[in-house]
Amino acid sequence: MKALVLWADEESPNLGVRVLAKGMEVLLKRAFPGITVDSLADATNDDGVGLSGRHLAKELVGARGPLASFIKRYDVVVDIGGGDSFSDIYGLKRLALMRHVHLLCRRTGVPLIIGPQTIGPFSSRAAKWMGRSMLRSSAMSVARDSKSAEYSSAIGAPVSVTATDVVFALDRPLQEPRKGVVVNVSGLLWDSSRHGDSSSYRTSVQKLVDQLLADGRSVSFLAHVLDSPSADNDCRIFPSLQELYGSDATYIIPRGLVHVRQILASAEVVVGSRMHACLNGLSVGTPAIAWAYSRKFAPLLDDLGWNQVVDLATSKDPVAATLDYMDVKDTSRQIAALNERAEVKLGAVVEGLQMGWT
Repeated sequence: MKALVLWADEESPNLGVRVLAKGMEVLLKRAFPGITVDSLADATNDDGVGLSGRHLAKELVGARGPLASFIKRYDVVVDIGGGDSFSDIYGLKRLALMRHVHLLCRRTGVPLIIGPQTIGPFSSRAAKWMGRSMLRSSAMSVARDSKSAEYSSAIGAPVSVTATDVVFALDRPLQEPRKGVVVNVSGLLWDSSRHGDSSSYRTSVQKLVDQLLADGRSVSFLAHVLDSPSADNDCRIFPSLQELYGSDATYIIPRGLVHVRQILASAEVVVGSRMHACLNGLSVGTPAIAWAYSRKFAPLLDDLGWNQVVDLATSKDPVAATLDYMDVKDTSRQIAALNERAEVKLGAVVEGLQMGWT
């Protein structure tokens, strides 16, 4: 038995996208021991196929193009949508590409499952129509938070299961002595205002780090999206941070997914602007304060009983809110309960998969 996970990649520079690939693989293997699981994202793989517009242009009609032939090798396709692409926040083109792949699976006769991800919102009539049609035509659909599930029902396409993020399916590293604050600064937010006021974001980052250092706390900057030609990576802003803080801080570029989870497991607390930096932290037992730039953060964390979310769009003082959260004592029991809830939610996904998708 073979499964293909779409818009996930175990080699992606975005460690969150690696989480999606590995976490979904773990769930599929729990459901079907011995299954082979591959992943596919925008980049061209060894078979010469990918999910970019350039690749999909070859598949406009019929089911005989390179991607269609590749999909036919599999028994099931799982679209995990990069975690948050099942929306129009990245533009209609992205959503249209996703729908085209769904249609391609239907033409080839390979069942498609919508894996755990944020669903919506859709701001236009066209986006809502595309989203609803994909949900209705899928063999199984999974929302990773209750707000996404409610939204799906509201547009007339209820999901099969409400779960959580697949990060909680990953193995946990051995616990090490905790020290210092890990701050994940996002290249997505640093100098682009597409997802908020970049100037305000930079000011808040500097104000937070200045205060942490003044309080005598050790600070490490962590890249959660590794270097690549894309402007959306966290490594490219390290020179700016080094100019500001020099040897007063540490600068960490992880070697991969296992390494970043080891780093977070040894931190006292993580302040993350990338959602999966926070989720990686919580899933290894580390308190995480999320600096949220979209609605994908709060509903997922709230479902798990974790409220340490600073909404960058509405918070009057993100730094004060963050420091208040850092003063909360003994969160270990709360985080343990959070992980237990997550395991139950992911167990429901495994049960759904085992029940079949035809």
